[in-house]
Amino acid sequence: MGTFFKFFRLIWIPVWLTLLSLPAHAHEWEQIFIQYELKGDEHLFKMEFDVGYAIPEIRDDPDASPPKHAWLLDQSDARYQALQGEAKTVLLSFLHFSTDAHAVQPQIHFPDWDTQPLTFPKNLNGFAYITIHLSLPLSQNPLQCDVLEHAYATNVLFEAEHFGLRTLQPGEDILFPATIAPETHSTAPVSSFFYNSKAGFLHVIPQGLDHVLFILAMCLAAGGLKRAIGFSLLFTSCHMLSFALIYLGLIQLNATASQIIEWGILGSIIALSALHLIKKQVLRHTLLILIISFGMLHGLGFARVLLENVQSQHTLSLICAIGAGVELAQLTIVLLTCSALFLVGKVSQQRSIHSSLHLVIILSALILLIARF
Repeated sequence: MGTFFKFFRLIWIPVWLTLLSLPAHAHEWEQIFIQYELKGDEHLFKMEFDVGYAIPEIRDDPDASPPKHAWLLDQSDARYQALQGEAKTVLLSFLHFSTDAHAVQPQIHFPDWDTQPLTFPKNLNGFAYITIHLSLPLSQNPLQCDVLEHAYATNVLFEAEHFGLRTLQPGEDILFPATIAPETHSTAPVSSFFYNSKAGFLHVIPQGLDHVLFILAMCLAAGGLKRAIGFSLLFTSCHMLSFALIYLGLIQLNATASQIIEWGILGSIIALSALHLIKKQVLRHTLLILIISFGMLHGLGFARVLLENVQSQHTLSLICAIGAGVELAQLTIVLLTCSALFLVGKVSQQRSIHSSLHLVIILSALILLIARF
């Protein structure tokens, strides 16, 4: 135990001194989720809009604090009108609609103001959001939506029953048909599952460096392919349990809890690798407890991101599809890592190589931890 505390003193003292010198940063609008449906004689787009981007002084200042849900409930009618006007301006600055190469302007509606008293979406991060509906009339030609360059949102996610989930980056576009052929409904669930699984896979490879680091540490700890696959399945199962608990409302996270979870995820990577640096042999039941605990923790962080951007009556099936994609990505990492470790196993310096890899994982997690402050 003395060695353990000496190790963490050496690691955490310089880290905390560095963190104290860093400024606090506001949230970043990395992606916006838009749900699409063909309703009657119009295209309908639904989204939850981050109010921080409807306030110029916050939108243009990376260090400004985002408004909270309670703040939004307290505003005047004049302030609400100003927020709506700014929200329209921002949306039309990065979403462009056209039919047959002719620009069309959407009708923009704010349904939160249709009822009294006012109610606004409550998201896990505690920030202020408003619901926005964009509608455009059907025509003989498909509707094209372009995500313009230099957009506020890094990614725009579209969900529709007939194609599932698609992610667009600035400079890309997507077509929405004038009508949806009846036969497409029969294949919609398969298509939707494929695209949502792809989103889950991309969440790990290449977007989830922290996720990759944990799986690498887990493979080093497993000591073999069969056990590593079992750990991976257990880790994903715990993810799914976290999803379910948040989806059912049994766990609710405020902004502070969400931030602590982000730090805890990186801390779990450091803890798993540090444990194997200090102890030559870790008992199997200890590893199982760690993987279950850390799997739940990682799942809460993943669910926070997922459920803030996906609001749909098919959320449970969507989560299962994304979970399948996550597990496929994990198994890819497991197979590649265990293959490399099998070759390393033939080297006499196997223990020192494993220790070096754990040290690299710890340092990488520390860098990510500092960057997230």
